[in-house]
Amino acid sequence: MKLITLDPSTWKITSEIPLLAWPRIPDVTPDGTTIYQTIRRLNGCLVVDLAEKGVVNRISLGESKFAVEGKEAHGLAVTPDGRQLWITTQITDDVTIVGTEDQKVVGRDPNWIGFTPDGRLVVVSNTGSNDVIIIDVAQRKVVATTKVGASPKRLAVGVVVVN
Repeated sequence: MKLITLDPSTWKITSEIPLLAWPRIPDVTPDGTTIYQTIRRLNGCLVVDLAEKGVVNRISLGESKFAVEGKEAHGLAVTPDGRQLWITTQITDDVTIVGTEDQKVVGRDPNWIGFTPDGRLVVVSNTGSNDVIIIDVAQRKVVATTKVGASPKRLAVGVVVVN
């Protein structure tokens, strides 16, 4: 498996970065310099530096008997300010927070994840409980839970203006 980057003006390939098998949907830092990539059965995610055109680090989330090495990361999202990476783990049912500067775990509190545009709230879909939870980023606690139907998965968070 590999991550392919393209020049948006020509659509020509600018790099091909080798990854491990079974990559999931990545996220990019707001400044466009770094991609975080979860890999199925990996205990965290890969850090891809786009200037260096390669994997520069591997963030570990700790131990688990279910994944090859630790917890199996699933979804991830970079905060709008680019300072933190939030990673969901389905098997252990938690969200792990990683500082993007030092790439160390800064907190724990599980399928897909996304931030509100202002970065104050994070939305997490839970396939096992058929709901979506809203977490207050500053308080690190769930502020709302909404039942949404069977097995919610990918989500997008945004603002829709209705006249």
